Amino acid sequence: MIPSVTVEAAEGTRQVAADDFPLTIGSDEGSLIRVAGCQGNEAVALIGLAEGGPYVQPVKNASITVRQNGRLLLASSWLQDGDVLECGAAQVHCRISAQRMLFRVEAPPVAVGARGWRGATAVRPVREAARVPATAPPGTAAPPAGRSPLRARLVKFVLLTVFGLMLAAAWFVFAARFVPIQIDPMPERMVIDGGLIRLPVAEGYLLYPGRYRLGAEKAGYYPLETVFEVSKASAITITERLQKLPGKLRIGSGAVAGAEVRIDGALRGRTPLLVTGLDPGPHQVLLQAPRYFDLHRSVVIEGMAVEQRLEVSLIPRWASITVQASPAGAWLWVDGERLGAAPLTVDLLQGSRELELRKPGFKSWRHTVEVVANRPQSLPEVRLAPADGKLRVVSHPPGASVTVAGEYAGQTPVEIRVPADEVQEVKVSKAGYQAVARTASVQSGAEASLSVTLSAAMGTIEVVAEPADAELLVDGKAMGHTSRRFSLAAVPHSLEIRKTGYRTFRADVTPRVGYPQVLKVRLEPVKVASHAARPRELEGPNGHRLRLLEPASITMGASRREQGRRANETLRKVVLTRPFYLGIKEVSNAQFRRFDPNHYPAPFQGQALGSDNQPVVNITWEQAAEYCNWLSAKESLPAVYERINGTLVAKRPLPAGYRLPTEAEWARAARFAAPTTPASFPWGNGLPPPPDSGNYADDSAATILGHTIRGYHDGYATTAPVGTFEPHPLGFYDLGGNVAEWMHDYYTIYPAGSERVYTDPLGPVDGQHHVIRGASWMHASLSALRWTFRDYSDQARRDVGFRIARNAN
Repeated sequence: MIPSVTVEAAEGTRQVAADDFPLTIGSDEGSLIRVAGCQGNEAVALIGLAEGGPYVQPVKNASITVRQNGRLLLASSWLQDGDVLECGAAQVHCRISAQRMLFRVEAPPVAVGARGWRGATAVRPVREAARVPATAPPGTAAPPAGRSPLRARLVKFVLLTVFGLMLAAAWFVFAARFVPIQIDPMPERMVIDGGLIRLPVAEGYLLYPGRYRLGAEKAGYYPLETVFEVSKASAITITERLQKLPGKLRIGSGAVAGAEVRIDGALRGRTPLLVTGLDPGPHQVLLQAPRYFDLHRSVVIEGMAVEQRLEVSLIPRWASITVQASPAGAWLWVDGERLGAAPLTVDLLQGSRELELRKPGFKSWRHTVEVVANRPQSLPEVRLAPADGKLRVVSHPPGASVTVAGEYAGQTPVEIRVPADEVQEVKVSKAGYQAVARTASVQSGAEASLSVTLSAAMGTIEVVAEPADAELLVDGKAMGHTSRRFSLAAVPHSLEIRKTGYRTFRADVTPRVGYPQVLKVRLEPVKVASHAARPRELEGPNGHRLRLLEPASITMGASRREQGRRANETLRKVVLTRPFYLGIKEVSNAQFRRFDPNHYPAPFQGQALGSDNQPVVNITWEQAAEYCNWLSAKESLPAVYERINGTLVAKRPLPAGYRLPTEAEWARAARFAAPTTPASFPWGNGLPPPPDSGNYADDSAATILGHTIRGYHDGYATTAPVGTFEPHPLGFYDLGGNVAEWMHDYYTIYPAGSERVYTDPLGPVDGQHHVIRGASWMHASLSALRWTFRDYSDQARRDVGFRIARNAN
């Protein structure tokens, strides 16, 4: 059943029945809505009904065009409430609802002729009256055939009309221009609007000069509408291309609903999803879902409103891991998150995962598992061991080192976890005391104590000095004249030998039980030197320049509260009583090769270390000391280092030749440039370092080093040429960064909490390792970048070099 249909115009209103459809718009007698401007009697459009709704359809080859809402009507189109049809000068306003259809005609006023409505637009009179044929009046005779004057006039009119039309056609062909029209692809419907006559010819039209509007339409393409001008002066060809309508893509992800969909980087929604408005051509589709691998697809959209499908299966990024424990019931923790009680099967994401089993009364079990996606694993059953016992070890005196079953466990007093119900060997030792060994056993979850008293261990020291009447002090206590033997506790002691008119000798010695030691010392007479006579800078051999540093009192080491502090950075007070010279720059490869022509450090990960202006590396402490002796020989100075029993050691007191700086001298130059509180780092007190602070493990070394300072870039993957960066406030280059540096001293850890003052310290008399100070191009950690960082070694390293020093008088 159709709704009520009404046609309304200025001349009248009419109700339309179902059998009146389709309603004709045109100039012929049968048109319901009549319009002016047509060529003869013709229909230009039809309004029909389909599926209970109205539609409008243009009549092919009509002399005037129809527009729907201002758009050229090229094919059938549904009518919606509020649509406006334009037919020449007339407008048909459509009001459509479920109960009623109203077609209201608006047009300029028209006159009515004797035979019906004429002019712009009119509602056709009652259709039935139009269908009654006309009849002649009764008793009227017809004129004889062939004799009627009216017929002669009619023949004459027809002949004149035909002749006029022929003249008009000849004139049109002469004045018109052929306009080829090429539209790709070929449209299904094409309309040209404008001009009086539009004559189709072959693949174009004969058109009289003027302005025309071209419309074309094809299913799956945007309608084409363009305006062109035909002129008498020149010929034109209309070439147009129809553009495809956007396409549609329906995306599904199987059982994994809700996957996030991005097309060409833009978020479009979640699966299942229909994406519309996609331009024809290639597109990149990305599907992402938690716990699944990202899925990338390239899709070519056909366009033309065609719906395409993309159905994918996301690949899991996890695998099932089964954990069993004995006894059962232990809680399983993965990456710090509690998941459940064993036995248990859990789905874990691909990668390294930290597993832990915890159960009261038992030791925790930890394990790292490499999870590979889609590869289930069943781990061997974990047998939890009973919980450790606690053993508290104390000693008299305290501060003794404790080992349990050969493993270092700390210093007394200390609490140690030991395996339950097992007999453990505990050793307690302290420098200068005899070691004590005990056994202990602790039950699971229980606590026990072990207290030991250490007996002092003694060693023998013999001091032989020249002059023989020099005074000897041990740990600041006068011991009489030298050239004597005495016993001391086997702990580090400070020895001082002095005599008026001679330079005081100081050294640290550690007596060893069962190994008597002999210390031979020759005091040097004091040479009075004027402070003003010492140059601020010294030109040394082999292109070296050294700068003078005056005596100073400093504090070495770091507070326990300082972040990054290591146990070997104990605080100690140091007094430097003698001025000294220190090399302004680190020793370069070119300088060292004049001493050893065959020294060419191998590249590291393809990066050079052996260029002439780079600092020398891959040398041992002895090679650095021999280089210093070589420099001393060039200036006829006494060598500082001598070989005893195959080992290169320093003479004491230090001669005037070239040498390596002592650890205290290096700290004096590096950290104490001003009387203010010394900074933690070479550049100040914060991380990361400011730009151009020095050569450290930066972003440029990220491909060859495992740990770098993120966001810092100094431009050098390995070592930089010596002196590249700005100097230290005292004028020294690369004290922090580039290469770490060998020190003169043997390595030791100084006692913590001591009030002792170290005067001109040279380090222990003997040892295995030597001290290394300063950060290098391989350092990036907070601890290693600090001024107080202490390192040691007895081997050559690719990041360790040195600089030279010598006494000032």
